[in-house]
Amino acid sequence: MVQTAGRRLLRHVPKTNQNRKTKEVNTWYLPEPGKLVKATSERLNVLEKAHLRSPRKYTPREEDYVEVILELIEDKGYARAVDISNNLNVRAPTVTTMIQKLHNNGLLTYEKHRGFALTEMGEELARSVRNRHSTIAEFLLILGLDQKLAHEDAEGMEHSLQPKTLEKLGHFVRFLRANQDILKRIRESG
Repeated sequence: MVQTAGRRLLRHVPKTNQNRKTKEVNTWYLPEPGKLVKATSERLNVLEKAHLRSPRKYTPREEDYVEVILELIEDKGYARAVDISNNLNVRAPTVTTMIQKLHNNGLLTYEKHRGFALTEMGEELARSVRNRHSTIAEFLLILGLDQKLAHEDAEGMEHSLQPKTLEKLGHFVRFLRANQDILKRIRESG
């Protein structure tokens, strides 16, 4: 028996290699205690669809860069390659390459040896990433995680959740903020 993501799977691998060509393995999924369902096609279809999601317009790394650039500009009034390098733990040549890529994608204006600034589209993307991060972090804080862990987890999750999921999560967080009695009960239970 294998435990994965809170679900129990029973795997039966045939003792013979009769199905070697097709590599068929019978996998059984227990959605409820006592209910056994063959899941090879059902579960694999879900996994396949999850990996066929339409790709985002920008990579998580591009989103991180514009987010850091916006934070630096708001904090210091400007952003330099060395500041980005320090904040993202990458080398200066990597920053230069990404700055050129962001420039080519219309997210920032860049002149060699003169600096750069976010375009309206770049600033909009950075604010969107920041809002996603804030929503996820607030939700994780509601669940009782400490600040550091909530923000570390939000940093990864902000790039992978679908817009509809984030929208629903935002509604839920706003609902809890408006209903402090429920929020208090949640915090006390954890």
